[in-house]
Amino acid sequence: MNASDMDARRTFYRFALGAALLLATHLTGASSGMGMTVLVVGVAVLGLPHGAFDHLLGQRILRGGLLKQYCRRPLPALLLFLLLYISLSMTLMAGWIAAPALGLWLFLLISACHFGTDWRGALPMAPRLAWGALVIATPFHARPEAVSGIIQALAIDDPAPFLQVAPWVFWGALAIMLMALPRLLKQRAVLASLVLLLGAGWLFNPLLYFACYFCACHSPIHLREIRRELGIRSARQALWMAGPVVIVTWIAASIGYAIMAHYSVASPLLKMTFIGLACLTVPHIIVEWLDHRIGVPEPR
Repeated sequence: MNASDMDARRTFYRFALGAALLLATHLTGASSGMGMTVLVVGVAVLGLPHGAFDHLLGQRILRGGLLKQYCRRPLPALLLFLLLYISLSMTLMAGWIAAPALGLWLFLLISACHFGTDWRGALPMAPRLAWGALVIATPFHARPEAVSGIIQALAIDDPAPFLQVAPWVFWGALAIMLMALPRLLKQRAVLASLVLLLGAGWLFNPLLYFACYFCACHSPIHLREIRRELGIRSARQALWMAGPVVIVTWIAASIGYAIMAHYSVASPLLKMTFIGLACLTVPHIIVEWLDHRIGVPEPR
């Protein structure tokens, strides 16, 4: 068994463990408040860390590829990267506030593309994109009433366009995965993960489902890739490199939540979680794409 197969099996086992915990929660009749709590805690503790290495990848991109003539030293590269990263995030936040429906469309589209990278080493492009589309479209198609409530809580008055598109995306993406079935039969861990994904999206509260996938499947995959790319050998080293960024993000999110709660904004926790994720996802994906596209080594 090669390393790729072992990674796929570990991904399935983690995803299955997360789904088993969700099933136990589901059988106990968890409320929507419970779902929100699991989502927020899961994203904060298990989800955010995989994006907390972006500053290191960004420095590598600037120093070894883009603008390398102007960013030979680590500190100027880091400052420039943070300026660009934060500026883009704040621009996206302002855009979401001005046009929340457009912001959600953009977030869902980019998230689907990003989740498609979870099987970068195992599947070709079309099935990967179909996987990412299924991650998003399954709960929209399977649990429209619950998703509708979430969309309306995000200050979007009419969830109908999102729900009307969902069946087309779901069945189209599933058809692409079925066309890739001969390949999936040779990669049974990937196939088992697909079955698990569909079952979880169909059965569970959408917030719980998303927390499970994001924290038990997506984040560990990318943390593993980052650990290999940056040569991280211990948990202490990873904590030293990513911990400060995670803490600053927690503080910023807490301030945002406090401001919205002070001004009596409806569903402040849900808004802060999704809008915050959206505003961090876009620059995170750009950094990851540039890092894989340029493929520059760490400058000495």
